[in-house]
Amino acid sequence: MTVSNLAELLQASQSDYRVYEMGRRVQTIAREQFEAISAQQQAYPCPTQAKARFAIEFWPQLVQVQYPFIWFIEMPIDERGLLDLEAQQHFIQQVVALLGHQLGAELTEEQQQQLQQSPYIFTPDQQRLAALHARLTRLWQQPPSVYYEMAQSALCDGASAWQQLGLQGIHDVLARLIDEPKTAAAIVQNFSHYPPEFCQLLAQAASHQQLPKTMLAAFCAQQQLWQKPSAQRLAALELMSSATAEQFAECFEQVLQQPSGDELLLCAARLWHILTPQPTDNFSAEQLHRYLSQLAKHACANQDFNLSNAIVLDLLRLPDLKAFVLAFMRSSDHPEVMTIWQQLLLQLEEQRKGAN
Repeated sequence: MTVSNLAELLQASQSDYRVYEMGRRVQTIAREQFEAISAQQQAYPCPTQAKARFAIEFWPQLVQVQYPFIWFIEMPIDERGLLDLEAQQHFIQQVVALLGHQLGAELTEEQQQQLQQSPYIFTPDQQRLAALHARLTRLWQQPPSVYYEMAQSALCDGASAWQQLGLQGIHDVLARLIDEPKTAAAIVQNFSHYPPEFCQLLAQAASHQQLPKTMLAAFCAQQQLWQKPSAQRLAALELMSSATAEQFAECFEQVLQQPSGDELLLCAARLWHILTPQPTDNFSAEQLHRYLSQLAKHACANQDFNLSNAIVLDLLRLPDLKAFVLAFMRSSDHPEVMTIWQQLLLQLEEQRKGAN
């Protein structure tokens, strides 16, 4: 069997597997989607800095193992947004040279070091590692970390000693909120009273977990969180990363009335799916247009074109958003939008000249 991409390698090794996005936010990539991505039939959905960062959790079908194996892989995205095929094949050559097609084979220490030296293997930050670990232990029905009970207690009583909490414990609690409705309700009730620094830490962790629908709805109902820019609203905005556009529509309307620069940046980094227009929903397209208009107004008012350039370039790397962003930027009759578009083109031209 000829192996030309990562999905085919896993199939050839007779391994079951799951794939997780490890860039913008930790979330599952469906197997069918990953097969299409590997075969360059579909663009990588949410690249970060023109790279795909994902985890492959796999276990051999023919060999019983206590724990699955995990590879953290980083690969370039080509100009079409596709997972680079040459990079995939290069990595496959490295793996086959070490393991053959038996991906579950026991590695020697030397082999482990050789694999870690591959340019396609990376180490995620502690936030994403903790998020993935919390998901996997719950999925495999393993107990949470020893930090779980302390984190759960702190979240329920107001987080007075939040500096003593382990990051893994916070993620373990968030990953299990569907099974712990009382804890979810306590977080909603206490959120506006948590120390601002803890709100930020909690929101960053929550952005990588799928929160219960009832919890997301309860946050949306807290109108005081969304009325004006604040550290609390910024944290609440990030905490809503797993909300759907429909769930978050009313709150997002309020945020777009008076967004701060940090909020505009966060929307692109964590809530890009809410900005993505849906074929049957004109309102979602209006949200994107309003967002880009507010970004343009903020950039022009503050002469902060570095921020607007970075955000627009980031959105253009997202395959589901690229065409919509380009169409609006090129056809808009808003003078501020035309200004940031011209500033972006000027920056790209300067970069092109610098590269030559």
